[in-house]
Amino acid sequence: MATAIKAFLFGVAVQGMVLAAPQGWKTVDFKTASASEIRILLATGASPNAKGEGGETPLHEAAWSGNPEVIQVLLAAGASPNARGNDGKTPLHWAALFEDLEAVRALLEAGASPNAKDKRGNTPLHVSGRDREVIQTLLAAGGSPNARDKDGRTPLHAAALSNAGAVRILLAAGASPNAKDKRGNTPLHRAAWRGVVEAVQALLAAGASPNAKGKSGKTPLDWATEGGHPEVIQVQDGGVQVLDAELLEAGNFLP
Repeated sequence: MATAIKAFLFGVAVQGMVLAAPQGWKTVDFKTASASEIRILLATGASPNAKGEGGETPLHEAAWSGNPEVIQVLLAAGASPNARGNDGKTPLHWAALFEDLEAVRALLEAGASPNAKDKRGNTPLHVSGRDREVIQTLLAAGGSPNARDKDGRTPLHAAALSNAGAVRILLAAGASPNAKDKRGNTPLHRAAWRGVVEAVQALLAAGASPNAKGKSGKTPLDWATEGGHPEVIQVQDGGVQVLDAELLEAGNFLP
């Protein structure tokens, strides 16, 4: 059965019958595909840089499917680590988003840019998840903690919404705690809105201004109040004191 399936995928003869010509990468389930299956497909002439309808290459699919073994095979066959989909994302964006450390390392070693921007201006650091090693690996490879997306937001703005650990790592790498996006809001505004108390503490300790005002004229305290928990932070003696560690559900609008 397994041989017959492979024959269907790769167009080889089985039991004296020649099956249909290979359908290319569309037939591959990258989450479960083995390195040997990919090598066979490449040997039939399939291009490692072929693009699908969304501009994604096989390397993109292997990256978002969490298959580092296949990533290595594709890279060895000449797959471009900096290929872009129609959304501008590279395979490294997807590996970072899905927190696949092994894939991130393989792509960086092959020359993937840690500062590549998608069409929204996001770098892999902007979209990286909670995995501290992934974030540290991107930074060590030259990823900029102060890169700006099209809204003027840095990776610290993104991390402040949910990830205190990432906030600390980015601050230690030189991320500006007072960087303002195009609305004039800082990472502290976003951490206060979402009620991420440990992120608020880390930002304040790094010198984030508790009195910074966005273009709307609102401070982090204003956003905490409008987010539904005025007790989370309290202005006291010109500073901000954290009182409550309860987290908020995401609102319909984020500062």
